[in-house]
Amino acid sequence: MFARSERPVALDQPWVEAYSVATSRDVVCGSATVSAIFRRTENWLARVVSMRALTSRLVPVQAEGGWPAAPWLRLLAVRGLVVAACVLVPLGTRVTWEGRAALERAREAEAAGTFDVAVLHYREAARWYLPGAPWVAGSLGALRRLAEARERMGDTDAALFAWRALRGAILATRSFYTPHARTLAAANARIASLMASLPAPGVDAGKSLPTLEAEHRALLEQSHRAQPIWGLLATAAWGLMAWLLYRAAVTGRRRGRYLLGALGAATLYVIGLLLA
Repeated sequence: MFARSERPVALDQPWVEAYSVATSRDVVCGSATVSAIFRRTENWLARVVSMRALTSRLVPVQAEGGWPAAPWLRLLAVRGLVVAACVLVPLGTRVTWEGRAALERAREAEAAGTFDVAVLHYREAARWYLPGAPWVAGSLGALRRLAEARERMGDTDAALFAWRALRGAILATRSFYTPHARTLAAANARIASLMASLPAPGVDAGKSLPTLEAEHRALLEQSHRAQPIWGLLATAAWGLMAWLLYRAAVTGRRRGRYLLGALGAATLYVIGLLLA
């Protein structure tokens, strides 16, 4: 029913090449119209899947007053954009959905008067971090408001619980930098002050209140110092691992070496995350 024709696919524009379309098929059924429609559809599909056509649209062939861009560079740029979109769009959608949902649960718990549940949900919402996300700022602000309200009521334990939840949420989102550094410093100061006001253990007997507060604050500030070098190492290792896995998938030679290199890059990525 079908006959194969070895004619190459003809495209209207010279800079467009067919991608994985080497031959065209003519439908032999006595109708020239059906055959023409099939060929035009096949040419359209070739344009859609043509990587060079896509790169020529997204990346200029020649910058004004400059040298023509290398085809492999345009191809690499487009593939990088596609991979980044495939990773970041679903991830950002998940973070946005979960962060807003946690913030809504926290507000419902606060309205119902369940302080502990509200604090936990606010902390969860703040940990679904995106730069500039409104639910993160709203959750941190709510935790600070609840902590200060409990301080005014004289409930030291509840105030410490809220301040520590705020501090933990910020520390959980650090990478090669620490977001909301001023809010974190304020939380450390209030935690140190409240801890110093509690009955001192025997090892701290006889120490003055300012001395105890300074010691607590020094301990609190030691734990949140990010290590930018390890964070950058983790980022570079992740990119290297993705590239090596891509090379292992598209090449038939030295695939074992690429996979072994990807395993080493994954190890560096985990080490960087642990030490950052």
